[in-house]
Amino acid sequence: MSTRARAVFLGMSLFLLLAAGLHRAPLQASESSCAREVVTVSTNRSGDTVDLFVKNLQSAETTITVRADLENMDSSLPLPHTETIEGNQRKKVISFSIRDQGQAWRYRYYYDWTWGAIHAKHDDSCIYSLPYESGRAHPVLQGFNGSFSHSGDFQYAIDWEMPVGTPVHAARGGVVVGIEDGYTAGGPSRELQNCNNYVMIKHSDGTVGEYNHFQLRGVKVQVGQRIKTGDLIGMSGNTGFTTGPHLHFVVYKAIDGKERQSFPIQFRVKGSKGPVTLLEGSTYTAP
Repeated sequence: MSTRARAVFLGMSLFLLLAAGLHRAPLQASESSCAREVVTVSTNRSGDTVDLFVKNLQSAETTITVRADLENMDSSLPLPHTETIEGNQRKKVISFSIRDQGQAWRYRYYYDWTWGAIHAKHDDSCIYSLPYESGRAHPVLQGFNGSFSHSGDFQYAIDWEMPVGTPVHAARGGVVVGIEDGYTAGGPSRELQNCNNYVMIKHSDGTVGEYNHFQLRGVKVQVGQRIKTGDLIGMSGNTGFTTGPHLHFVVYKAIDGKERQSFPIQFRVKGSKGPVTLLEGSTYTAP
């Protein structure tokens, strides 16, 4: 699932507006036709100050990074400024103040967003359960640092081969903070990256576990629902950017508005005396 959007906006004094006109041009970073609006950014001027507000339209925490080019203006916080916005909240994140009202002034701000919180810290003592039924076995199609798509934000993601309609269970408990289950299309095209059905679960340490590629109407949980390890959360599918039916799972936090950090987690596996790091090409049975 694509995780970010970028935009650029410009504000200027009346003198400059008369000379150049107001330019307001959002830049869409996503290649997908299924991209949803996650955050909105707006400004409000009061006297010599312009306040910038961010509204998080989703239930999951979202991290935003703001940069700006300022002329005859000062920023209330050092730039770039990164901040996590709680789900469904609107918040003033930064202000730009005019130094001299008698002179021309101008600001241009840029922002990036991504899922997750910057303050999360993964509990490395946590051992995860395999996200399928006890006694079932599924091969790992792509593991950590997988050459096809497991780099950057998804460095420590895991893909299991999984027929459409396979029950998916929570690998770790938490609270559901995001779902989507209305898409039908799937295939090896980046155009489909956001056309993906998913479940996002926030863990007690603030990290998020994201499960991807559920079938149409395959999600069996609701936002706000508290989930225990092993609970049924949905039915696997083949939606979004995929080369075939599988379940994609990753645990992450935000670094800033552009990047996330994923974590190299370990699992309980049948027949093993201790936690296991899953290897690409191997098959693992849920205990």
